[in-house]
Amino acid sequence: MRVTENERIAKKIGDLVSDLRVDLEYVAVYINQLSPKVTVNRILLMADILREESEQEKPHYDYEF
Repeated sequence: MRVTENERIAKKIGDLVSDLRVDLEYVAVYINQLSPKVTVNRILLMADILREESEQEKPHYDYEF
């Protein structure tokens, strides 16, 4: 099975963020300082999508009485 470019990039980003030696707070500050606003906006968009995707994986229980 062939890995798509998007899957390859997702794996690379996941590997970088998973590295516990990386201080994500500093990385975020540097990205904000050094990158164009469009980069920051796209990262924030990814965070929103990740949040939505992770919430959909949780079971939804109906506690209505």
